[in-house]
Amino acid sequence: IGIHYFHMTSSVGVMNTFFFVAIMLVGLLFPICLREKSHFWKSMPSRTLLIAILADIAVVSVLSILGLGIITPISLRELLFLMGYAVIAIFVINDSVKVMLGKMGMSR
Repeated sequence: IGIHYFHMTSSVGVMNTFFFVAIMLVGLLFPICLREKSHFWKSMPSRTLLIAILADIAVVSVLSILGLGIITPISLRELLFLMGYAVIAIFVINDSVKVMLGKMGMSR
């Protein structure tokens, strides 16, 4: 996606940031899906977990847009795409598969 849709072939740094953000967002959202046997919206995560995840997402977002001399910045468009991708991957696809497998008797 990064190479073909966003044309990142010219900058390895931008590609590294793109994948760093993708991995971080999916990793931060996954516990919200995983903590509930049924659909993730059946119960609210603890306030502490929610604040920690939102704070981490904020830090990753600011770092990825500004770079701050630590990483190569990406565009806001790329960040918003990655956020949408992570939300769909975790809360739509993974959650549906988790519930389906639970109904088949393959839950944790």
